Amino acid sequence: MATSTSQKKEKVLKKLVKKLEKEGYDELKTRFAGYKTPIDLNYNGSMKKFTPDLVAVKDEVSDVYEIEHKMKEREIQDQVAKWILFSSYSKQNRGKFKLLVPKDRAEKFQNLIDRMMIDAELVKLENIA
Repeated sequence: MATSTSQKKEKVLKKLVKKLEKEGYDELKTRFAGYKTPIDLNYNGSMKKFTPDLVAVKDEVSDVYEIEHKMKEREIQDQVAKWILFSSYSKQNRGKFKLLVPKDRAEKFQNLIDRMMIDAELVKLENIA
């Protein structure tokens, strides 16, 4: 049986939550039961909202994590807008924006974030494509 993109994303997110808990983060915000939900972010005057997959808080520093499996041509504009917003939010909170992507697609993502001058740390993941 094929695993859906959302199931793969959830699996990666669960592993990330466990890893960050072991690293002693003060607070993790994600959509899983037992955790606070991350806040919705949007641009001033925009009705469109974006919610990070995970916000990790340690010593009043907030790191934002987003898992992306692929870039869809028709969604690139929204993806870039979301990443810019997450990067800005993490900077305002003295943290980093970390974009988790499949290792085999990392170069494509890196080229896009470089071209758009997005301050993001690219994390290459195995087997999430």
